[in-house]
Amino acid sequence: MLRLLVVIAFFLISSSYGYDTLLLETQSAVLPKIISLTKDGHKRIAQGEKIVAVCYAKGDEMIAKEVAEKITFRGRELGLRGVPYNYAQLEGEHGIVALFILSGTPAQIEKAAKIAESRQILSFAYDLADLEYGALLSLVIERRAIIYLRREAQKSARGIFQERFFDVVRFY
Repeated sequence: MLRLLVVIAFFLISSSYGYDTLLLETQSAVLPKIISLTKDGHKRIAQGEKIVAVCYAKGDEMIAKEVAEKITFRGRELGLRGVPYNYAQLEGEHGIVALFILSGTPAQIEKAAKIAESRQILSFAYDLADLEYGALLSLVIERRAIIYLRREAQKSARGIFQERFFDVVRFY
């Protein structure tokens, strides 16, 4: 019963901000699996870096909290912990293995993507269009779930991911 109430609350919160509930649910479930396909994902996790930062803009605090909880639940076997971060909080934070980028201004998304690139960590965007602002990956549901990789980031992504990852992505 409690789980049903949580799902209903998640639906109501996410639909009020224009987020697709099914897409958020799928992305929250797939992101820990993607992290496990990075070359040094297990090493970073073993070293104690366990945070997946859920980046949000003003007004998206509740949805960021819900997504962070889902990432924590889905990534528990890897020891991952989802934590909501306002875009302004990302600068000095360490211990982050990936960014989950919710909606934001182009400047906020570019800033988050540059931070991820400089630290050689994943930047995963909710919206496919945010790949244009520098995010590395996004997941879209078409006939099936499709993971897109920003074409310009292909070379740098080869340093992050295991080769088998490139068998399952499409380039954007």
